Amino acid sequence: EILRVTGVQTCALPISAIPDENSPMRKSWAANHPQWTIKLWDEASATALINTTYSWFAPTFHALPSKIQKADAARYAILHAEGGVYVDMDIEAFLPLDSVLVPKGAPPTAHLFEEPATHWDAHDTVISNGMMAAPVAHPLLLAAMRSIRPVAAVFASSGSHLLQSALMRCDQEEDEANEAGNPSGIPPCGCYVTHSSADFFPLHEAMRQPMEFKEVGEHAEAARALIEDLSAGEWPRSTSYTAQHWTGSWIDAERGSFWLRGIAAARANHTDEAEKLLLAAVWSKWGHKYKYNNNRSEER
Repeated sequence: EILRVTGVQTCALPISAIPDENSPMRKSWAANHPQWTIKLWDEASATALINTTYSWFAPTFHALPSKIQKADAARYAILHAEGGVYVDMDIEAFLPLDSVLVPKGAPPTAHLFEEPATHWDAHDTVISNGMMAAPVAHPLLLAAMRSIRPVAAVFASSGSHLLQSALMRCDQEEDEANEAGNPSGIPPCGCYVTHSSADFFPLHEAMRQPMEFKEVGEHAEAARALIEDLSAGEWPRSTSYTAQHWTGSWIDAERGSFWLRGIAAARANHTDEAEKLLLAAVWSKWGHKYKYNNNRSEER
């Protein structure tokens, strides 16, 4: 039974030091799921779980080069140990997920969520590891943990690309088991379903990565459009269960702060403050890192 939402702090701060701008995200989950147990995981609690319950995995976990890789790895262990729903701290809830996660008569199933279609080409990411749900001891999570390697590439070593690779191996193992006449009929990695991004990861134009814009002015105009849509209550649409704000705080915490504070200001109709904050995020060093795709204008 899926009646829990858990979250891992990628910045590894003590719980008392969580930035104020993340508070609305956390509150949205409690407001839409009053019967759920809300549990926050930080680096210390996640490390303790792995050291005690997954000692076989602990050497790999401790060898991971960065905190975000450890946060990625920890989420699989947490879900395997306790079940429930994992969400990143920049994901907001708008509707209860109970009917999505526990349909009547369904077998024990893991739930995975597709990222926006633009991410498929821009980042080679189809399945998100930013939000996942599973019953206790679901074998898919164990398969993900066993695939983790302590190398520098974040997405491939522990993140969304790793999860996608584990899914592909699971499908291959299932095909091989079926060809051999699998007597149990149970997939090697258990049952899982994937959900379209439309109502779980809606993407406003302003949330695209800098590399997806021809120039910074185009990105700035998209940010102003987001402010208008938030002020009018027109984003996300009413059918959206959740939305991720793609703050990238594990890369640039200041940019993430600008973004979430700007979102809050826009919803409060503090337009000038919202524009100042969101444009600060647009003009951050994260944006400048990619220099925008001015040289690709002829392709658009």
